[in-house]
Amino acid sequence: MICFVVAVAFSAHSSPNVSYRKPRKSVKENLFQGMSKRFQRSILTHCYGLSKRKLTTYITAFCLTVFNIWYTALQTHNLPRQIDGDFDQSGNQDELFSLPTEKKTYTPCLKDERNWDVFHEEKINRIRMKWKSFMDTVDEYPVNKFQGRGIVTSTRKSVYSRFLATLRLLRWLNCTLPVEIFQFPNELNENQLSELQNINHVSVHILGNRKSVQDRSSNRYAIKLRALIESSFEHILWLDADNIPVCDPEYLFDLPHYTRSAAIFWPDFWTSSQNNPIWKILNLTCRAEDYEQEAGQLVINKKLSWKALHLSLHLNGDSDVMKILLGDKDTFRLSWRVLNIPFYFIRKYLAIAGFYHRSLNSSESSEFCGHTMVQHDPFGEILFLHANMIKYHPHLKYSPEPKYPEVMHLSNPWRVLRRYANTAGYLKASIYRKYGYSCTTFPTDGPPLYEEEFHRLIPPTITMMYLRFLNEKTRNSDTSEYASVVD
Repeated sequence: MICFVVAVAFSAHSSPNVSYRKPRKSVKENLFQGMSKRFQRSILTHCYGLSKRKLTTYITAFCLTVFNIWYTALQTHNLPRQIDGDFDQSGNQDELFSLPTEKKTYTPCLKDERNWDVFHEEKINRIRMKWKSFMDTVDEYPVNKFQGRGIVTSTRKSVYSRFLATLRLLRWLNCTLPVEIFQFPNELNENQLSELQNINHVSVHILGNRKSVQDRSSNRYAIKLRALIESSFEHILWLDADNIPVCDPEYLFDLPHYTRSAAIFWPDFWTSSQNNPIWKILNLTCRAEDYEQEAGQLVINKKLSWKALHLSLHLNGDSDVMKILLGDKDTFRLSWRVLNIPFYFIRKYLAIAGFYHRSLNSSESSEFCGHTMVQHDPFGEILFLHANMIKYHPHLKYSPEPKYPEVMHLSNPWRVLRRYANTAGYLKASIYRKYGYSCTTFPTDGPPLYEEEFHRLIPPTITMMYLRFLNEKTRNSDTSEYASVVD
């Protein structure tokens, strides 16, 4: 409307040689009717004397600017967002901009049978005052200290070979992101450190000690938070040493799920209990719709998440908090929530990858053994294979896979992917131990389950390259005393 008014004003006043016709004058008068004389004079003053070409350029630029502002606001409004931190996103790319915003009401979590009486009100208040007092001491984000994007991680001798294979796979996938590896002293030997630094754009950083910044008590989880804070990057993808991307993950930094929030987080198998003292400690509500967090991969904007990172580090250094959270994983989403820092939480329920195994000495039927958490991107595509249990498995006898020549002669532990039919909050995962090692599974007596051949979803060349980098080829001697892997 404004553009049209300016155009009409130009028609009436831009040239002194224009012969005014009655209909045009009538239109002008109708448009200016109701406007103050001061506003009319302002329009006419700016338009009078300009050439037609110049005024047309101004009007076009103005209209394009208004349209751009309107379109951006429309897209931002349609994207699922909520300041308390969780976003309701099914993982369907086609529905990304048509989904409604997440509902404002939630179902309270269920209570469990665990006795939390040791956390009496006085103790809860004391822990609460500690983290609040600590937050008053956190400095503001240092300007111009951090920049760029990159991968941050850490490793140790027990998982070094798998970690090295992941780094080489990333470069094979054409991922050019720089990688910063943080270590405590003496966790790797000189040859391992040299081998890592010979990979393009990989640097190793040694942290001063094994103790938390806050209370100086020993804490095995503190290295992740310290690495995130001390890394030179402003935009960070954290990867655990046993986490395997199946494609170049750099695109995550450019998704609106990240650019319009401060982080992307991924779900775990479990939900929390309403009577866990952490909710009172942090003054938060436990919501049944929320999964706990799995922190084998994190995407974080350090500038927007600076104080939340420090709160998470503080919680990791509090021995009482660690007793009720069982690790660092949930300190991320809870710190972001308590400080009202928005993040995108993947709502696609994770799947399990593994194999079927059975005893070598009996004719019993085989059963599913899951060892890898299969995580998705915001569009529901498989992105990360967090092989957090297979590193504890013994050598097994693997049957050949003639259907997939790329991996037929390799010790391939990824044969089957088991998942639920949808993303409803069933949470029926269970862990069992058999043949000397542990397995994760989804029981078949619960909600509908789907099983698919792993390499119908993941290109077998990805598995082939990773296993070659790992240098684990099948040999007749690769047998376990108790079990074998079967198709």
